[in-house]
Amino acid sequence: MPDTGSGPLSITAAAALLTTLCGAALLSRRRRER
Repeated sequence: MPDTGSGPLSITAAAALLTTLCGAALLSRRRRER
């Protein structure tokens, strides 16, 4: 089992996770504002 940083797959997964978290935060903020 390779550790993080062993290929673009881990990087892509991390980017997708960050994007999902950011999107969720923005959605929750918009819902709270309304």
